[in-house]
Amino acid sequence: MIDKQSNNEHMKERLSVKTLEQTFQRDMVQGFGMAPFNAKGVLDLVKESYLPQLWGKERPVGIGQARMLVVSEKEPPGKPLKECAMVPVTLTISQAEEDEAVRVKHGQGQYRRTKIIRMLEEACEQEGYLTEEDLAGLMNVSVRTIKRDVSCLRKENYYLPLRGQQKDIGPGTSHKAQAVGRYLRREPVSHIAKCMKHSPAAVVRYIKSFARVVVAKNKGLGMDEMSFMLGLSKRLIQEYLELADKCESKADRERIAEIVSFVEKEALNKVKKTKVASR
Repeated sequence: MIDKQSNNEHMKERLSVKTLEQTFQRDMVQGFGMAPFNAKGVLDLVKESYLPQLWGKERPVGIGQARMLVVSEKEPPGKPLKECAMVPVTLTISQAEEDEAVRVKHGQGQYRRTKIIRMLEEACEQEGYLTEEDLAGLMNVSVRTIKRDVSCLRKENYYLPLRGQQKDIGPGTSHKAQAVGRYLRREPVSHIAKCMKHSPAAVVRYIKSFARVVVAKNKGLGMDEMSFMLGLSKRLIQEYLELADKCESKADRERIAEIVSFVEKEALNKVKKTKVASR
């Protein structure tokens, strides 16, 4: 009797999972124009690569990334580090082509500072704070060099969520949202990249992520669903949503529509290429 009941519960669980899988595939087919075969491929990828981390396993670490423990954002400034709760975060130490483009165009100092901005924001998005000592160790430079870089970036009004200073700086807007905001004001990508000392490829990536958030919101997805589907932190998604909400004029809405249309066409072209390749 117990075995029969156990089997029934197991069957219900399997049916529930299958229903969710079918819903996911249907949304891919109807919402994004995917062929059923490709939708199944995306589902398999999600199950293999992303679901494990949602079920409590360690987040996969990609090429150029490192995983480390940092101080939780819930810990107040001034509390001894040995008494602080720690959280695991995944940090992108190197984005080879984009980082190299910054180094070649703006020099070694800006190359280093670009990495500082990225890692600080990544840690913050994962509810943690890096210290200047953490950054020095990650980048194999002295703490004095990090302090000098941080001072330089603060003079340029960059948002730097560092441990011990979070209460002083208050909430800020990430460089990703700042770049998108400038693009919405119709600044060229090349100009944004030059002013913010980022690679054009990075700026384009931020813009596309923003457009995908807008599309997801228009389709009625919630915060958890968007974070899962788009691979973005809830903090960054919230910034993008707030940015979109501030665009109230006709010109602003037309600009967002242009970006969304471009991203949707690009996605459709990728699907068409996948169909051709699978024949």
